[in-house]
Amino acid sequence: MPRLLVSALRLRARLRQLAAQCARPAQEFFARLLAKDYLQAADREKGRFRTFLRVCLKRFLANEWDRARAAKRGGGERPTSLDAALAEERYATELTTGVPPDRLYERQWAMALPACESDPACQITSDA
Repeated sequence: MPRLLVSALRLRARLRQLAAQCARPAQEFFARLLAKDYLQAADREKGRFRTFLRVCLKRFLANEWDRARAAKRGGGERPTSLDAALAEERYATELTTGVPPDRLYERQWAMALPACESDPACQITSDA
């Protein structure tokens, strides 16, 4: 097959993909334009209708781009499970020891440090 024909077939396939990708956003744009009654804001004294539609489309595409690029909650990190039953049990036993809460916190923090050294999620970093 000649190289020109292969290039033309690849271009045609790519254009079909682009058309399929653009169909949904275009339909969504016009649906939102009509549903939210944005056409009421068009005013002949402010400018051409064509310019109004172009600005609306630019804003819509910018919002869609922001929405697509927005970081989800947690930033892709796996959530850490909190064991409420264990926490309540430890809280209940710590109240009976008679040790002041600040001392108890310092002791638990000191005991947790060696376990934290090997866990990268626990590492404290400083930007100073």
